[in-house]
Amino acid sequence: MLKPVVDKILKEGMNVRQLEQYIHQLNDTVSRETKPKKQEKKDIFIKQRETSLRERLGTSVTIKQSKKKGKIEIEFFSKEDLERILNLIDQENLSS
Repeated sequence: MLKPVVDKILKEGMNVRQLEQYIHQLNDTVSRETKPKKQEKKDIFIKQRETSLRERLGTSVTIKQSKKKGKIEIEFFSKEDLERILNLIDQENLSS
């Protein structure tokens, strides 16, 4: 697709404004349809656990679950933030 565009630019000696208009016309003809992202229906109990962890840890928590396994993602923003989160988890373990 690039070579025919370059050839046309060179053949017609387009200036910048003409090139911009030509690219705009090309973009208008391109289909913009994309597949909608598959919306996963998250179990209400998983959502509640995410919310509970988010409130306890003070950061974003995502629980991803498949048929046989899953993972918990805990976001942190710095080394200090990681230490804070790990300390909260350790305190939770000690009180259990």
